[in-house]
Amino acid sequence: MDSAVKVSVVIPMYNAEKYLQNTLRDVTGQTLREIEILCVDDGSADRTVSIVESWSARDARVRLLRQQHLFAGVARNRGLSEARGDYVVFWDADDCFERTALEKLYRKIEKTGADICVCMASRLDDATNDRIETGVYLKEEYLRGADVYSRDTHPSYLFNITTNVPWNKMFRRSFVLEHGLQFEDRPRANDVYFCMLAVYYASKIAVVRERLVTYRINSSESLTGTLSETPHNSFDAFYAVKKQLEESGIREYPKLEQSFANRALQGMLYCLHKCARGDAFLAWFEFLKSEGFEKLGIRDGKDYYYIEETYRRYRGVMETTPLDYALAYGREEMQKQQGEIKRLKERVRTLESRLRESGSAGAKCAMALESAAARARKKLKKYWYRFSGKR
Repeated sequence: MDSAVKVSVVIPMYNAEKYLQNTLRDVTGQTLREIEILCVDDGSADRTVSIVESWSARDARVRLLRQQHLFAGVARNRGLSEARGDYVVFWDADDCFERTALEKLYRKIEKTGADICVCMASRLDDATNDRIETGVYLKEEYLRGADVYSRDTHPSYLFNITTNVPWNKMFRRSFVLEHGLQFEDRPRANDVYFCMLAVYYASKIAVVRERLVTYRINSSESLTGTLSETPHNSFDAFYAVKKQLEESGIREYPKLEQSFANRALQGMLYCLHKCARGDAFLAWFEFLKSEGFEKLGIRDGKDYYYIEETYRRYRGVMETTPLDYALAYGREEMQKQQGEIKRLKERVRTLESRLRESGSAGAKCAMALESAAARARKKLKKYWYRFSGKR
């Protein structure tokens, strides 16, 4: 091991030229300087390789690794095999990173002696350029104020506190190697197995309550941009985790089984709702209903599930037809859109009223209010178009 390298940054990339310059600018500009940046090209056909070569010529920390198109999981494993740092992060080639991200994660994992360190994250809608500050990547309601957790301290919510993505986590490399953790080679959901087992095996998981990563959504170039086209990848990944957990004795811990079932149900419903084609929706619906849920240990019992809406939708699959389910889901989503439109209209009115009354408050205050009002109007327009079906 090269003791000078504190963190290895592994970046799988496939036709990533659109965002790669900005991403590498964020990574090379990290305040933690003792890093290596392993750019693993997955058989790109655009300018990805030449961009990395250009950066490598200017910054010796940037290394280019190449492979044929074997998908992101294999690329991440390749980077992991070459990594020399005490810790490793797996970042994507189209995301954005705070310049202090690595330093803050590194300091926290070093201070706590944790095997994993998790941070909060934001989303960036590539279609609208809206920044969305979601709480899904670190759920405080399950964390309950803790700065460090594990399967011993939070068994009921172990798999629910954070999502199965690697890019908001820093891993102790010796821990990853000790447990032989690898990403799967499937085209989609290759990170489920790695992340869920890492969380399960970790003796300690630390938390940084800051949004250090911005994840890009609605991007055709995203590694997960077409996840909905292959829902069985997600099922197979969760099923592989379940079998490994059973071999590790999870059946002796009912709360951990419950946590897994809750996470698996959310994952399966997510894939169902993302099936845009009618034939894919019908096939996935019938599979989940006839055998998929059961194989993942998802069973009936209202009190078994943490989110009432999730349980209600599970019952909808089990008790109704695909058409009735789709109609009910559509109505619920429409009601949510209507509620958001109403809230945004009220927000615009309030801001415009404050703007009219801000004459004596100075130009700086007026500019801030106008900027906020403009953002609210833009978001209102987006929701109205989505609700009305206009483009």
